[in-house]
Order: sequence, then structure tokens, then C-alpha cells
Amino acid sequence: MKRILVVGGGLIGLRHLEAVKAHPECSLVGLADPNMSLDVDAPRFASMAEVTASVDGVIIATPTHLHAAHGMEAAARGWPMLIEKPVAGSLQQARELAKVLQDHKIASLVGHHRRYHRVVQQLKSCLDSGQIGEVVTVQVIWAMRKPDAYFQGNWRTQDGSPVMINLVHDIDILRFAIGEIVQAKALRGRSQRGAVRIETVRLHLGLRPVQLERLPFLTSHQALGALRPVPAKILISERPIKI
Repeated sequence: MKRILVVGGGLIGLRHLEAVKAHPECSLVGLADPNMSLDVDAPRFASMAEVTASVDGVIIATPTHLHAAHGMEAAARGWPMLIEKPVAGSLQQARELAKVLQDHKIASLVGHHRRYHRVVQQLKSCLDSGQIGEVVTVQVIWAMRKPDAYFQGNWRTQDGSPVMINLVHDIDILRFAIGEIVQAKALRGRSQRGAVRIETVRLHLGLRPVQLERLPFLTSHQALGALRPVPAKILISERPIKI
């Protein structure tokens, strides 16, 4: 039985909490979140520092800009971790966290769960077997509408870039199915809400598959506030269609 601590009582953190409670091979140590007024059926801690029970693993589901600090704190206590995506708020923070994890020899995983969905696994299998053929170019249009409330009165107002929170899912699927990113160019578009975060962007990525010497190129146009005919969450059966 694995003893799991959840850090962060927001939308995703509470989903993790319920998943831990429902798993037959896990027991919930509790929820660490400074908002002690959260109404949850679990032991409560204001911070990780308050946790004295044994912990086999920690799920970090706090706002993005806190991921690195919380990851390093958990690593110092010897806790393997699952960190919600994106792994950190900046490249520098990500590098600092990676060094601490390496120095402490702590196992870690970023929460890119969509690569484990059946249809994504099937895509990977078809590409690896050559059933589809050699990948030369990939073109992706990512456009969707997020309700205004998604960004109001919370950490997403400044740090909630749709590129980091949402498009990162699709980029990870491309990394998983095709290959690692070795080249990147980006052109930023206009923000619709007057915020500093990036809401629209055009990306050009070079992906290097293990078995290919030349690069297939990805062209991706990402936009927030647009309509999308069939969201990826429905295509991979992550979220059922509501009629």
C-alpha cells in the first residue's frame, strides 16, 4: 500500500485526491494546502512542513509558479513525486528542480497523462511499426474557447498561459509519438484579455525521431478564444460527449 500526499487543493489537486482515495493500492496521507477552509474528506496540513507521517510519494498540483519550489522541498524529504504540467514556471526553475532531483536521486514524473490514452498509444504503435509510413511534416491547429471564469480571480490571471497549461498536452503527444524537439521558433500573437500571458502563438518545431536522420517539421497555430469542432479531450475519450 503506497502512502500518497497531495499538495494543492485546486481543481486538479482535488481530482488527484479522489483518485488516490479510490485506488485499492494507495492510502491518502492527506492534503497540504494553506487554505484550511477547503471542505475535503481528508487529513489537512497547511504545508508539507507540517506532515510528519511516512510518505511514499507526493503529487504536486499547486499553481505553476510554485512547482519548482515545492518539488525541491519534497525532494529534500526524499519523496518521489508526480508534478502537474507544466513542470515549472520558467526554464531556469525547471533546470534548478532537475538538478535537485538528480542530486537527491529522486524519481519524478510530469503529469502528461494523455500519452497513456488508448488512441495515443495506438498512434505511437502505428508510427513505430511503419504502418503509417515515414513522418515528413505534422500540422496542428489548436483552437478552443476557455470561459472567462477560468482566468478570473486566480493564479492563471498572470501565470496561466494557455501555451503552458493547454497546448503543452499536444506538444507532449508529439514528443511521445514522433520524437524530441531539437529546434523551435515562435511568433507571439495578440492577447485578447490584455494580460501578460501568451494567448495566441505560431510555433515551428523540429522533431527528431530516433530512427530518422532528417527532421520532420511541425507547424502549430495555437489560439485561445476560438471555437474548435472536436476537442482533444473527446477524441481521446478523456471527457465524454454531453448531449
